Amino acid sequence: MKSVEKLIIFYSLFQGVLCREFSISLPQSVEALRGLCVLIPCSFEIEEQFDADLKADLTGIWFKDGTNHNYNQVFNSKETKENRIEGEIIGDLHMKNCTTIFYNISERDSGRYYFRIETSGKLKNTYRSSSVDIRVRVSPISPSITLYKEDQGKVEDQNEVVEGTSVSLICSAPAPPCPSNLLTFTWNFLPEERRQEQNHNTSFSSSQLNFSATHLHHGVNFTCTATYQLQNKTKSAQSSFTLHVLCKC
Repeated sequence: MKSVEKLIIFYSLFQGVLCREFSISLPQSVEALRGLCVLIPCSFEIEEQFDADLKADLTGIWFKDGTNHNYNQVFNSKETKENRIEGEIIGDLHMKNCTTIFYNISERDSGRYYFRIETSGKLKNTYRSSSVDIRVRVSPISPSITLYKEDQGKVEDQNEVVEGTSVSLICSAPAPPCPSNLLTFTWNFLPEERRQEQNHNTSFSSSQLNFSATHLHHGVNFTCTATYQLQNKTKSAQSSFTLHVLCKC
């Protein structure tokens, strides 16, 4: 390899190292139910000249609706007594993970949030280019009910089944990110039907109702209620599904 080619490759690699800039990864918005907690997935990047500072003592700060220390700071991972919002950074800041949970969200917490990283060294940066919009709902979202047939799988935009068909009704609702905010499901089903709770992922929970369709189920209005446990009360939302059972003649 010629010396000129080596120099070009070295220069390109060197430029790649120096091009690492301050950046942050945040969702554009997150939605929370009043009284529950909210999870903010968060990761950040720093200029490579500050890499050594990640081994120092780290502080994560959140600002709301601006980045002024005096007026907009609402959370500091070290000076928790002065925080306007209760929470914790559950990510490892040393690994550039700023994932955060805020607890007992209220309407006044709605707004746009900016993250800042500080160390005992030279690293101090506010990520003003990106933010997350926290939207607080007063009432929970109504759960969704989906019909599954044993021989067809998920059935779209249809509520008819033939008598004798094994069917499942699956009720799904957004799952609260905090274990203390329990989500429970209730059905107005008949005794012979079987119910099964499941968690598809961290975002949604569901309850599955399994039964063999008979003429007794024709026209039945199956209602699923999703109930969230708050600190000292509950909030519920419900949805219904009417099944039409066709005669197997």
